[in-house]
Amino acid sequence: MADKITWNPPLNVVIRGIDGGADVILKAGKDATRVAARKVSVQASKKTREIYNVTAGLIKDTLFTVVENSGQSRTLTYKGKRLGLVNFDAKSKKINRRQGVTVKIRKDRGRKPVKGAFFFETGGGLQVAKRKGSARFPIQVLKTISVPEMLDTDPVLDQMENTVEEAWNKEFIRSMNFRLTKLGFV
Repeated sequence: MADKITWNPPLNVVIRGIDGGADVILKAGKDATRVAARKVSVQASKKTREIYNVTAGLIKDTLFTVVENSGQSRTLTYKGKRLGLVNFDAKSKKINRRQGVTVKIRKDRGRKPVKGAFFFETGGGLQVAKRKGSARFPIQVLKTISVPEMLDTDPVLDQMENTVEEAWNKEFIRSMNFRLTKLGFV
């Protein structure tokens, strides 16, 4: 499962009378696109962590940035499998005189008990599991939402769109001023 956010900046500006004017614009556009992509990934992570009880490292591990068109376009791709319940602050707790597991997936909601769940040590570490039948084995590791699904919510997508536009415009102007100053025009 992957969510992609692609943004192609508007570089239809022409500087006349400056040697290498087009090169200045292209380099400023590359700089602005690179900085905007970095800022978008940070803001998306922050907004997601406001809603979901997940760590920044877990979100960062799912991010892949693809640079296209000689740096003028970047695609942020979030790929990830469903996360185990152990990643959502799973705790062992007595529920109706029986030992059970509770998890907190969203920050705006309380802890939820997981019926029949228990902690299980696997080769990959501690997991929350549940028996498939009445026998001891087989057991099933319990999983829930993936990071791309967390990012595909309206508040997070709105934050990402606003950040792209604001960061790209600000960085493009800053980079243009820097490069024109370097050439002696400002």
